[in-house]
Amino acid sequence: MAADLNLHRCITKMPHTKRECYERTRLYFLVYICDQHCSLIYGRPPITREYRSLESPKAFLQSRFCTPEDVKLIGQVDVWSISNRVFDIFGADTDASITTQRAAALESLGAAYDKWRGDLRDSISDDLDDLTREMIDLYAHCGKLYLFSHTFRGSSQRQTRSLATSKGMEKFERRALESALSIVQGVIWGSETRQRLEHLPSSFVTMIAFASVSLIKASGQEPTVRGFDKNEAFQSLNELVKVFRACSARVHTQHPLLSVAKSLEIAMKKCCPVDVDHFHSWDTADDLDSTLFAFNGVGNDPFALNCPGDHDNFLPNPNDFGFDFFGHTSP
Repeated sequence: MAADLNLHRCITKMPHTKRECYERTRLYFLVYICDQHCSLIYGRPPITREYRSLESPKAFLQSRFCTPEDVKLIGQVDVWSISNRVFDIFGADTDASITTQRAAALESLGAAYDKWRGDLRDSISDDLDDLTREMIDLYAHCGKLYLFSHTFRGSSQRQTRSLATSKGMEKFERRALESALSIVQGVIWGSETRQRLEHLPSSFVTMIAFASVSLIKASGQEPTVRGFDKNEAFQSLNELVKVFRACSARVHTQHPLLSVAKSLEIAMKKCCPVDVDHFHSWDTADDLDSTLFAFNGVGNDPFALNCPGDHDNFLPNPNDFGFDFFGHTSP
């Protein structure tokens, strides 16, 4: 629909001198961001194209019509653009192991996420409330988990790797698990994120689930990644279960968060050595997607997760709606 309306035509005219062009481009950027979120949830390639002018979306901010909220909007365009570069370089072949020759690309893209995080924080320093800061950090960790998790591709042949390859990839495997742990701890320690968890786009639920899967899988992997603390991972996941349960009463029964919460709690009860007595007794046959925590059949879904989209997610409370990515009321 956005293409039929030719919303993308005005991108080449940045910075805009006409309000109509500014509004059309802004609307296209919103469509672009929504498309990226939905593509992650459903494991499908984005429909929106990466136009050449999107290589420098910050030109949009030079328009005299821009508002402070547009800085955050372009920040989202920037971070999704990095993730698209990851996909362009590494593709979707989950059976193909990443070679040491790709180390430079991993380093460069990892640095790009760090730079994005620092630059956006600096650019909105006057409007950096706790929720915005937590969301920026969470988004950066999600991006880095997506990037560095590529080093686990072909993991069934992990024990047959050469010594040089294992040493070359191990630091990136460790970074993937550090990012996964940062996502989980960002939810349990971020007071604003924890309070508004059910308001976040479902793509974040997908990434929280992926982070949890990664930590559980790594905990049962032999040999384990050096520097990975199983006990810290289990304790953090244990706390995440509590956070999920606390918000479960506030959401619709079809909210994807509940499916992830059930799966995580069942998985933790089977493998977690700490504090399992407090776990809620879920009915494992109660509409639980048994493939939710599986890495099998990844195919075109780089996260191997099948979370439903954002439909009827909240209880009928008008205050539950209207939050954008950074938690502010959308215009």
